[in-house]
Amino acid sequence: MFNRRRRILLSEIGRQCGFAMMAYGDATAAIQKRESERFWYSLEALVTAASRLHELLWPAAGSSMPADEELRRVLGVDDDSPLNGAPLSSACSLIATLESWNALRPGQPPLLSNLGPAGFAEPAPAECVRCFAPATGIFTLYGSAIELPPLLHAVAGISQKVEEELQQLRTMV
Repeated sequence: MFNRRRRILLSEIGRQCGFAMMAYGDATAAIQKRESERFWYSLEALVTAASRLHELLWPAAGSSMPADEELRRVLGVDDDSPLNGAPLSSACSLIATLESWNALRPGQPPLLSNLGPAGFAEPAPAECVRCFAPATGIFTLYGSAIELPPLLHAVAGISQKVEEELQQLRTMV
């Protein structure tokens, strides 16, 4: 039973890593083609996959098992991982995030994004619903800033270790 649960978790972690990297590739292609909707869609897909990784690696308190901590250790994921950051854990509560962000700006028309036909504008990220800073790789959604370079680095590292663990499980059967 332990190996079955572990295999399922590893497979899903690997799949979410793949989704995150696919979304990053799509975002990069969308920028080159100046497709703003596809770019934002891809960044949000990346954050969603990273949020799912957060849930898989740090399950809710009631569903957590000692094996989860051991799995993080084997995958080389520490509690200070970019995947365990507050923006990711709150990314799934979009309505609450939207409401709190909006409450801080009464009467102000929202700036929906900083990407236009001429490229990226430089408004304050806190004033923009969706904001991306190409120089730093920081994606801000409703005031929650997510540093994409360390996040993607963590995802790539986990992906490689997941494949190694799955290969080891295959040899055990």
